[in-house]
Amino acid sequence: MGEHVDEVGKITCPVSFHYGDSDHVVPMDEVNAIQNAFAGRANADIRVYPGGRATTFRCRASRATTQRWRRSRARVLSCFKGHVRRVNRHREPPRRTA
Repeated sequence: MGEHVDEVGKITCPVSFHYGDSDHVVPMDEVNAIQNAFAGRANADIRVYPGGRATTFRCRASRATTQRWRRSRARVLSCFKGHVRRVNRHREPPRRTA
């Protein structure tokens, strides 16, 4: 994602990115650039987890990792549900034909 922050304006679907601040795969400089690119966009939810690494959400994880995973999952679902509610509020009801 970090290599494509200049294309953020093209994204219209909801996005939810979750990073750890100790991630060796996506360094915080890149995470900060991604956060800045999406700043103020209602369709974006970007979360950073203290102490999280690239393996934060792996299977067979510790209790702390499982708690982070549950919190992350809830945030993702909330992001998408909120987007669907906003879209449906602005959508015209279907027209019925006789």
